[in-house]
Amino acid sequence: AELRIILPKIFEFAAEVVDLRFAYFSEDQIGDLARAFTSMKFRSELFLSVLRRELPYRLHEYSWWNVIDIAEMYLVLQVDERDIIQRIGNEVFKLVFSMRGDYPAKALRVLAFLDTGDQRTLRLLIRNQLRAVPSLSPLLAADTIMACVALKVDPKDLYHKLEGSKLYHRLTRCLQPHVASLSSKKTCDVIAALATAQQPGLDLVHAVALVVDERPYKFHAEHLISLLRDFAALGCPSPAIRSLLLARREELRECTPSALCALPGALASQPLQSAADNLGEYRELLAQMSRLLCEPGVYRLPKDPRTFRSKDDLWWKQLRQRHFRLRRAGGKGAAASSAEAKAGRRAATGDDGSKDLESEELMSSAIAHVTREECLQLLNGCARLRWRNESLLEGASAWLCTGRRHAELQPADVAEVLHSFAELEFCRPLLRAALGHALLRTAPVFPAIELERALRGALRADLGVRDPGVRALLRRCTSEYAQVPDEHKASM
Repeated sequence: AELRIILPKIFEFAAEVVDLRFAYFSEDQIGDLARAFTSMKFRSELFLSVLRRELPYRLHEYSWWNVIDIAEMYLVLQVDERDIIQRIGNEVFKLVFSMRGDYPAKALRVLAFLDTGDQRTLRLLIRNQLRAVPSLSPLLAADTIMACVALKVDPKDLYHKLEGSKLYHRLTRCLQPHVASLSSKKTCDVIAALATAQQPGLDLVHAVALVVDERPYKFHAEHLISLLRDFAALGCPSPAIRSLLLARREELRECTPSALCALPGALASQPLQSAADNLGEYRELLAQMSRLLCEPGVYRLPKDPRTFRSKDDLWWKQLRQRHFRLRRAGGKGAAASSAEAKAGRRAATGDDGSKDLESEELMSSAIAHVTREECLQLLNGCARLRWRNESLLEGASAWLCTGRRHAELQPADVAEVLHSFAELEFCRPLLRAALGHALLRTAPVFPAIELERALRGALRADLGVRDPGVRALLRRCTSEYAQVPDEHKASM
């Protein structure tokens, strides 16, 4: 492990010896094997089966460093053994005050990312993070910030005399001088975590912006979009990163559909220096984004994996895992048999096949594979930029009207969709029916602050005052008029 030499036969032989003579191995030796497999990312199924058999009877006797390092092996190797993971979470509580060095941070990261441990254990670990901060490596400090956000540590909460904001501040100060040593993906994850927690780490944001300025080609367009969006959420717009992104139009075809959906909002969050500042480049970038999202067959995963593996192997793996759906299922034989089956069904029913063609065209476009949050983010960004692209809006409308997606919208989402389509002056009969159904379903639970925007968007979307959803919303406006903000009452 120290020489970074992976010899699977020797590793499996060691696992066999452990299997046969487990009683003769000390807990530190088992921990050493776990640490070695973790450092080399080698997964031995035999060793894991031995742990599955023996740990339930011996884990309570192990020291804190071995318990945490074995749990870290389960995290790094992505081993989903819920019984062992749950036992580890139960054992951590009695070991917290004994931990030294950076192990309190390791324990918090492991429990947060493995989704184990009760509330009492997690709060105790959070309270003990400050004594581990001086010994944290940059990577562990970044992971600790992300773990705190994953556990919903609010900056305003108090953890036995420790404010959440103070913990975030100490962690960001520890990370700031060494932020250049993080990978581009990890840097984006840390900034996204701070934006989610609404913790303004301005010094860390400026340090990241300086790294981007000094080493611009360390960051792909995907990373620049993420940074722009999260910088704006933290109240720190970056014209330099925006200018850098405008020069990376050719890299958009290598971004994920998630990043393409976030692009309009990221650009809208950056203030323009003048009315004509880079508007031409904005149009080119947005036109390329619309084409990649909506035109069938245009979006392709990058062919050469070394493009990203040399810079960020984890980001490439996540890209491949998440968007395998963009590829046609099966090979040529499966495609041929599917085509023959469809032809047989059309011949039997007398259908001309136009619906099948429309369905294939929709499923072959990238926008068909985005999530609800990403679609709403796309519509909001286009509305803020006043970017009206017919094919893009048709794709977003088709996505909302497919299946029961419109029935899963929350009240705030319905108001956002109505407002966005109204701002872009886009409406279709099927979209109008879907939004009317969503409005009728959510009108009784609409928050008072959203009533004015939802009503304005519904009327501008040509739903009409006789629509059942609009009438339900009007009745809600009448009953909740006292709770409506004063600035909204005049416009209502």
